[in-house]
Amino acid sequence: MHCFRLNYCRTTLRSLALALIVELMATGPVSAAPADMRVVTDDISAPSEVGIEFQTNVAKPAVNDSLGQGHVFQGIIEPAYGIAEHWEASLQLPVEQVNGAWYGTGFNSELQYVASHDEAKGFYWGGRAEINNVKPVGIQESWQSEWRAVLGYRVDGWHIVLNPSITVPHTGSDRQITFEPSAKVVHQIDPQTDVGLEYFVEAGPIALLNCT
Repeated sequence: MHCFRLNYCRTTLRSLALALIVELMATGPVSAAPADMRVVTDDISAPSEVGIEFQTNVAKPAVNDSLGQGHVFQGIIEPAYGIAEHWEASLQLPVEQVNGAWYGTGFNSELQYVASHDEAKGFYWGGRAEINNVKPVGIQESWQSEWRAVLGYRVDGWHIVLNPSITVPHTGSDRQITFEPSAKVVHQIDPQTDVGLEYFVEAGPIALLNCT
């Protein structure tokens, strides 16, 4: 599955973030897109700072599943806390509205690190680890972890970010490790306004060599 997202941000508050899915393409029937459709950057809470972030999107479920051919509204509430310099812990609480009914779809616990860097220009790096309880509507509950690198660069008002990531299932019959990279390009129009484009892809299973 490939997904493009257009971002427009005009606020000085990190506590509010809104996202709109503008295009969704798939190679075949798929279930609703993951609720957390976001490229991770160096935007983390300062030590002892508490923040809350909101995400929303609309996804189309597979035409051959029990959800029908309508659209699924998805949302996430994410409280976060700066536990130390360069470190943030957060908890995502995703929800879905399907056929007029609301459902909780699990939770994601996350820990993120971003190395010291110039926040106005140049390169930065970090990483994010997640443990997820996944309960999509109509699909068996599962546990998985996600390991994501955070690589960014700022120059002349542009912000470029790459998130190579892998997802590791820990329950269920399908235990294939998958590669799910994402990227983001943002241009700052003025100190309070950014416009950008994000790209997500489920690249598929990673073939691991058996060295025994």
